[in-house]
Amino acid sequence: MTATRTRYLVRRVAASMVVSLVIAFGLVRAFAMGSTSAPPDRAAAFVPKGALVYLNLSNQPGSAQWKRATGALDKLPSLGGLRATLLGLAQGQGALAKLDYKPWLGNEAALAVLPGGSKRLLVLKAKDVRKARQAIDLIPSPGTQSYHGVQLRDIGRGELAGIDRGFVLAGDGAAVRGAVDSAAGASLANDKTYAELRKGLPRERLVTGYLSPGWIKTHLGGPAALLSAAAHVPSLQATAFSMGATSKRLELTLRARPAPGASTACGAGGADQSGLVAKAPARPAAFVSLSGLRCLLGDAMESPTSGIGKALRSFAVAAQGAGVNVGTELLPLLGGQSGLTLMPGTAGPGITLDVAGVPAGRGMDVIGRLQPALVSMLGGRGDTPDISTNGVNGVNVLTTSLSSGLKLNYAAFGGDLLVSTDPNGIAAARKGAHLSDSADFKTLLGDRPKSTSALVFFDLEKLLALADQAGLSSNPTYSAVRDDLQKIGAAGIVLAREGKDIDAELRLKTP
Repeated sequence: MTATRTRYLVRRVAASMVVSLVIAFGLVRAFAMGSTSAPPDRAAAFVPKGALVYLNLSNQPGSAQWKRATGALDKLPSLGGLRATLLGLAQGQGALAKLDYKPWLGNEAALAVLPGGSKRLLVLKAKDVRKARQAIDLIPSPGTQSYHGVQLRDIGRGELAGIDRGFVLAGDGAAVRGAVDSAAGASLANDKTYAELRKGLPRERLVTGYLSPGWIKTHLGGPAALLSAAAHVPSLQATAFSMGATSKRLELTLRARPAPGASTACGAGGADQSGLVAKAPARPAAFVSLSGLRCLLGDAMESPTSGIGKALRSFAVAAQGAGVNVGTELLPLLGGQSGLTLMPGTAGPGITLDVAGVPAGRGMDVIGRLQPALVSMLGGRGDTPDISTNGVNGVNVLTTSLSSGLKLNYAAFGGDLLVSTDPNGIAAARKGAHLSDSADFKTLLGDRPKSTSALVFFDLEKLLALADQAGLSSNPTYSAVRDDLQKIGAAGIVLAREGKDIDAELRLKTP
């Protein structure tokens, strides 16, 4: 492997991290509005249980949380005008686009997407029912109809609009009639799973939302699989989410119910990641810690369709030839907490893996015997790599030249096994300031749950610089939000189990 290819692969890691963050940031773009406490969710009473997606945006401009959120969002140009944009998307290009909601819109504006193509339902709280009725009557109509006592106006293209119990219902005709039926019977509001998930969301939230299992499978299959794997559950069932703002950060919370079925071999997962945080450098471009890496890799190896699994199976064959059984010797070393750090460097980005709870002698013995297999996997020549030893900050470091462009450095101390592409990664773990000392880390993740399945921290300025080097600036989505991400400066993600459910939070530093 050449030095150029090594830098390319490392930059691909940085680019992938930024793409993931951009996707998450896109969700914040869509949902950043709000109120000071848990907002009302009466609109859910009109939404059928079979809804694919449900969004309820709070509309309380006088609240403290609204002011905090808009104050932060005013500094982020790409996030301006969100309420009008979202309502415009919900209304589309038909007659609903002509519905003037500003004079009468109350404290709830909800959108539901229902099965059956493009079926959409708007549920808008009317603070002035008379003005709401006037707005509906201004839309040209071939006539009206009565459905279970609710007057519905035909507004063209198969869409209806009417008022029921103080809420304006508008959208596809079948969806509107279904909303009237739901209010009188079964609805999302009295769905037990949704009620439990919503109850577990942060009280101070700006938006409340729901994603059905079918929608998750179709549109978020990959991310959902990654989330369920990190949380050590078979798959995700229904999911509720919220968006909120504090004085120091914006928060997007996802609360998911695991699907029925046996848990993975990893069990519930979760552990205290403080030890890894206390060894990571103070300002990495990115830091990711996981509980139970052994199980993630083991599951990947057993998957017949996983590309990573195929590569791991090939490596296991090479390792067996070198005298190391991956299943009984290597994977058990990864049963505790593992941390991955990405740092900018003069010769290119450096990656350091810190695996906790590894007996020093056993870990270095397995690593030493694996070197020929690593050389073979990376396309090197010969079975015996060039190996040297030296001291770094009082730690004995083993360095191997696996190819012309790649060296790996190994060390064991304090119960941890470290592998790094740069000896400075081991030096930083041994001495100096660490991530636990960082003010941004404390702001974003200092109040995290004690036991977590995964923990992620981004220094966006450094990560964006690596992404620019990797050529991501040509990506239009990345370009659209790059300046705002730079203003935010830092971001964190925490994944934890809360009872029988899973909590995943994206936290962005307030600009």
